[in-house]
Amino acid sequence: MNPLSISPCVERSEMLCPGPALELAMLLGLPDRLPDKDAALPPLWHWMYLPERPNRADLGEDGLPIHGSLVPSPSTGSRRLLAGGTVELVSALRIGHSATRRSVVAGRQTKAGRSGRLVFTTIVHEIVQNGRICIRERQDVVDVPPRSAGAGEQGDRPTEVIGPDLIEVSIDPVVLFRFSAAAGVSHRIHWDEKYAQEVEGYPGLVVQGPLQTILMAEGLRTRRQQTPRALDYRYLAPLIANRRMFICWNGAEAYVQDGTGRRTAWARVRD
Repeated sequence: MNPLSISPCVERSEMLCPGPALELAMLLGLPDRLPDKDAALPPLWHWMYLPERPNRADLGEDGLPIHGSLVPSPSTGSRRLLAGGTVELVSALRIGHSATRRSVVAGRQTKAGRSGRLVFTTIVHEIVQNGRICIRERQDVVDVPPRSAGAGEQGDRPTEVIGPDLIEVSIDPVVLFRFSAAAGVSHRIHWDEKYAQEVEGYPGLVVQGPLQTILMAEGLRTRRQQTPRALDYRYLAPLIANRRMFICWNGAEAYVQDGTGRRTAWARVRD
């Protein structure tokens, strides 16, 4: 684990049962990915396992934990978003075996953004199974100032599709709810439309960043016919569920775009 961490190491262990992977396979319409005992988890599917399980009393208005979490929910008025990260796939995680995730806060930095003060927190994870490191991961989260209802989206300007290889993915509130439940994500912007609009100022429900990244990674895997050594990803702007969702691939890179052509997420594999 990173010796430069600024927080104690938090460990979580559990048996990797088939259920979460089965739920994700059915949710994404990928029957060829149905898990068997000893099967290797596909890239990024470890996000369905080892989640925080906070007490209900420790949750804030936004659904995120305000106590007992490695990175507690931001102060009143701020919003918590995922900014991006990197996943290094060292060895396959296998269903039917116990695994342990070790997590630390590796850094915190304050920057000035277009909307005001931004606080970036970097979290480093290692997932160990059968005595060996299988996954090394860095996640960046950002706390941003509140936004007013109807505020314009920020991020990349609308652009042309990056290549001819693209598909449209249907995302509705049922998909968002099921993914949040499967991944143990209780953030209300993904399943409570009234809260997302009236409190956090989004035009509608926000599509989870990890869901976008898993879909990009699945497309890259099938097109390249190989498992990547690592994957970098970044979130560029909120993807609103009623704005359509397109996934575009170009070699080792992928983007998610909404119906206006605005890019909301990016990923690149490293072999």
